[in-house]
Amino acid sequence: MIIGILLLAALIVLYIKGRNYEKEALVKAGKKIKLPRSVGSAGLFLAELAAKLLGKNKAGKNIKRPKKKTEDSEEGNPLLLTQEERMNETANLYGTVLIVLFAGAAAASVLGFCAMRDRTVREIARPEFGTEKQVELIASHDGKEETLSVTVSGKLLEKGEISLFLDRVFEREKSTWLGRNPSDQEVRTRLSLTEESTEGVRFSFESADPEALSNRGSILEDTIPEQGITVVMRVTLSFRASVKSYDWELRLLPDTEKTAFSALEKALEDANAIDPESDSVTLPREVGGLPVTFLRSVTSPYPVLLLTIIASVLILVLRKEKRKNAMKKRSEALDLSYAAVVSKLSTLIGAGSSIREAWYRTVAEYRKARELGLMEHEYAYEEMARTANELRSGVAEPKAYIDYGIRCRNLRYRKLGNLLAENVRQGISGLEAKLREETESAMEERKNIALRKGEEAGTKLLMPMMLMLGIVIVTLVVPAFMAL
Repeated sequence: MIIGILLLAALIVLYIKGRNYEKEALVKAGKKIKLPRSVGSAGLFLAELAAKLLGKNKAGKNIKRPKKKTEDSEEGNPLLLTQEERMNETANLYGTVLIVLFAGAAAASVLGFCAMRDRTVREIARPEFGTEKQVELIASHDGKEETLSVTVSGKLLEKGEISLFLDRVFEREKSTWLGRNPSDQEVRTRLSLTEESTEGVRFSFESADPEALSNRGSILEDTIPEQGITVVMRVTLSFRASVKSYDWELRLLPDTEKTAFSALEKALEDANAIDPESDSVTLPREVGGLPVTFLRSVTSPYPVLLLTIIASVLILVLRKEKRKNAMKKRSEALDLSYAAVVSKLSTLIGAGSSIREAWYRTVAEYRKARELGLMEHEYAYEEMARTANELRSGVAEPKAYIDYGIRCRNLRYRKLGNLLAENVRQGISGLEAKLREETESAMEERKNIALRKGEEAGTKLLMPMMLMLGIVIVTLVVPAFMAL
């Protein structure tokens, strides 16, 4: 205890002396100090004191930045922190150490003070009735010490206290015994009688009128008049050697819902029994003096309406998804057709044809191949055919080529359309060379597309292969287990 008190006193003196130490620098640091500034200042003072004791320079001072910002350039400052940043780091570190030392010294002082007191135990206070507690003791016997765990039970009640205790238990348990019934003056359904409480009090029940209310809490509906009946239930509570009985008055009333349902069933049975030789059964219009209306059971339209709305939403979503997939396939088809389109145009233009003539001839070859069944529907050529029709109808040639690229919705086709339109407007030479470069680029892109599709196909085959592997394993393992 003495060491703890001395350490605590030293820490307090250290805090008082160092709380104003370089406080201005810490104020400038602002939110970078996670601890209170007074603690941070004391931490800096502790750091400087420790550095002096260890023969080092003043902590956080004379920090020189290296010319080159490399982590290995300065052994003592690998993170290249500024003087303020190092001061903040030191304040946070030593301030935390100061708090931990203070808390430990305070706890050690308290424990040491407790240890100096007389630890001899001659009695243990009992807890409240119905509870118990565990107490750890050290027994010194015959020069040896042993650690023991003692369970101390709750204080028993005196006779007068037991009576009051049973009264409290009875009043508390009545709400449990009533079950779904709102009160003991309106009992329509079976009672939920229990045999024992959490404190160990046992219960027994005896009905004064077993024909109306059984000892187990069941209500005999046929014996209950409409105005109700009062029945006394004798409840006996037993706790150790103490026994106390209570008379619990209960007002039994007929279950209106069950009674009404039973009356309807009986009325329908009576109606069915009247004139069994007739072609139909006349349903009663009154039951128990009250009018009653019978309706034919029909299927509710709301589920159908709900399913209709869900189906409509799904149709819209699926349509949107289908259109999205179609646009994706169209884009892929355009990517695959680009190399062939540019190659044909480059070959025809290189052979001396004009752009318009090369365009017409490419479209004519596509249509002929379609008629012979050599080619399928190609979006790139269909758009070229549409552009050829525009050219024949008088649309300006540059505009037609630019519109072709726009309709294809593909960056490469837009580039091709702009290239052709620029050549028509300005008559710049070198179109053939540019088309050849575009053809080479398109062929390379087509190779990449083919490789990518091959990888996707391999990925899609993984699941069927795993299923086949599972089937093979089951085929081999099941007969082996069956043979055991």
